[in-house]
Amino acid sequence: MFDGYSARLQLPVGPIQDIGEVAGLGAFLGCIVLSVLCFLQAREVRQLKEWAGRAPERDTEAIEATSGLAAERAEEMRRQLGEGDLRSQSRVQRAKDRIGLGGGRPLSRLGYVLTALVAVILIGTVVAATQLISGANNDSGKGTMRTPSQTQVDVLNATFPPVSGLAGSISNKLKSSGYGAGSVRDSNESFTASVVMFKSGFRREALIVARKLGVHTARRLSRVIRHDSGTKDPIVVVVGEDKANSAA
Repeated sequence: MFDGYSARLQLPVGPIQDIGEVAGLGAFLGCIVLSVLCFLQAREVRQLKEWAGRAPERDTEAIEATSGLAAERAEEMRRQLGEGDLRSQSRVQRAKDRIGLGGGRPLSRLGYVLTALVAVILIGTVVAATQLISGANNDSGKGTMRTPSQTQVDVLNATFPPVSGLAGSISNKLKSSGYGAGSVRDSNESFTASVVMFKSGFRREALIVARKLGVHTARRLSRVIRHDSGTKDPIVVVVGEDKANSAA
């Protein structure tokens, strides 16, 4: 019944409100990736130091031993797979063997790290998507409509200098309509135009409050106004200069 009125209200709400949460999650995942890269770099540096510290004769022995083992391994693979299969082994398969994902070999340390990293990224993506969808559903008006008696409304007097009794008059009007009475006080900020602010999930209720009071702007509750109200009530009516003559 309030579709026509709702269309005229200014509602700067949407997914942008959740950018902070997504950015925090991205930073967390970035820290994980950076830690993994640092670990791999340290491992490579250690291997380089070990290689550089070998004596020439030990290096020659290691090369001969490695060559012998490589030849034996190659011969064994030729017998099992055939010469053609050995040449056609793809880079992907060799990468799998390196991290322990191929040939029935157990996972190497690098394999465990990469598996854990992928799992964390997938879980983080699912959580972020769930939060975004949940927030979008809350602000889109889905769910059960709360009655006025289930809705607590604060009223702040944002005129300057403060008009005596203005916030109380607005609060009494809302109480006569069945709304729960919240805090009634002066705001530390001055507003030219009145505005109804609401917490996430109370958009539809805020629109109805705005309609009853003849307020043409509704938006998400800011930290400054939340601090001024001094409560955790879901809706705050900020009465501006345009309602200065509404005092009883």
